[in-house]
Amino acid sequence: MDIDGELQTTSSPPNPCESLWFSDGNVVIATDTLLFKVHKSVLSMRSSVFKDMFNFPSVDSCSDNDNAGKGATENGLELYEGLPMVTLIGDKGKDVAHLLRASYEPHYFRPDREQPSFEIVIALLTLSSKYDFKLIQKDVVSHIAKCYPMSLKEQDELKEKDVFGGFKQVECHFELLKAVFIADIDFLLPRLYHACSDNYVGDILRNARRVGLHQRCLETLLEGKERIDTAARTLIARIPDMAYREHRFNPCTTDHDYGGNCLEKIRFSAFGDLLHTSNMGKLAVDRIIEKCTTPLCESCREVVEEVAEKQRHIIWGCIPISFYLPTWDRLRVKMKEFLR
Repeated sequence: MDIDGELQTTSSPPNPCESLWFSDGNVVIATDTLLFKVHKSVLSMRSSVFKDMFNFPSVDSCSDNDNAGKGATENGLELYEGLPMVTLIGDKGKDVAHLLRASYEPHYFRPDREQPSFEIVIALLTLSSKYDFKLIQKDVVSHIAKCYPMSLKEQDELKEKDVFGGFKQVECHFELLKAVFIADIDFLLPRLYHACSDNYVGDILRNARRVGLHQRCLETLLEGKERIDTAARTLIARIPDMAYREHRFNPCTTDHDYGGNCLEKIRFSAFGDLLHTSNMGKLAVDRIIEKCTTPLCESCREVVEEVAEKQRHIIWGCIPISFYLPTWDRLRVKMKEFLR
């Protein structure tokens, strides 16, 4: 089905969406551009919001009136071709089409089979949260959680792939942050805050204005950026000293004129490049080792790698609390409860 092709480009009245216009439908859902003739029973089964809406007598009593035309009203409810019409204010027709297709078609949103477009992810997250389509919401939240894992190991192993359907990653981070913040799914927030924070303040402010980020969300993002960047800068700067102090008796395999080991006079070049980011990809162990200008024997290299990895894990642990959220362990429990 070509949803895009059915989207109106003018200010003309909304037209029926042919692929979601069922002959035996008993309610019409109206949006800015599209109309959908669907079944109250299907929506009621999927959504508590629609179930409560359809339980109002005024909605149910209009279903059998076949004589009213477009725009007619009965009991204060607008009708369309004799059927009750529910208008979704502020929701785009194309987004509602994605939600309805996911409700009617079991395989419409299957990220395990096919990478969904970012547009579909945002539409389903926003509307499933707004109208309480619990199963759809769980599916899309599970997909987002895999793209933004909670463990450093999973983050390091995350395959570099286009998880955003051609959209720029930075733009997607901010769009998702806005949607997740509004939906109040707090266990997804730390990674999204952290991803958005890996930008200059000016870029953060521009993206926040572009997506209409809530003021409280923006304040948390900026404050958290300062906290996590400071923590990362401090922890990474300690690596050379920690490597020597904690492992000065490490059995070095290189003979040195000064009688010590490689770590005693370890030096780094352009180390400052690592002190202006908390991005774990940019702080990967191999990138830290690349900055070391001191020839290291295998034993001393392993020490530096061990210390660097230890500091990375501490930085990772600082991410949620930097944005005023619970620890990773507590958030994992919340996610498990949410998805079961």
